[in-house]
Amino acid sequence: MEFARYLAIYNYLSDKRYPEGCNTEQQKKRIRNLARRYLAEDGRLFLKEKNKQPGPEVLHEVNIEEVIAKVHSEGHFGVNNTWRRIRLQYEGHKLYDKVREY
Repeated sequence: MEFARYLAIYNYLSDKRYPEGCNTEQQKKRIRNLARRYLAEDGRLFLKEKNKQPGPEVLHEVNIEEVIAKVHSEGHFGVNNTWRRIRLQYEGHKLYDKVREY
């Protein structure tokens, strides 16, 4: 997820703040609609499960490499196994591609 979008959703969920430059009702509605799928907890964003409990942590473009490096350094199990281990705890845009590139 783009870091700006991540922050916009996190700030809306935690403080009901919109990002600077978000002036129109259409822009605000877009953020509210996106935020319905997430939970903000302990400075992190999580996908919301059907039971409204936190699911996988959402990765953004800044922390995705750090998480991949951490899991990869825990043991070299190949691309598919590393991806599966990451996928159990994290959600990210093109996560498999990022793991494969690493």
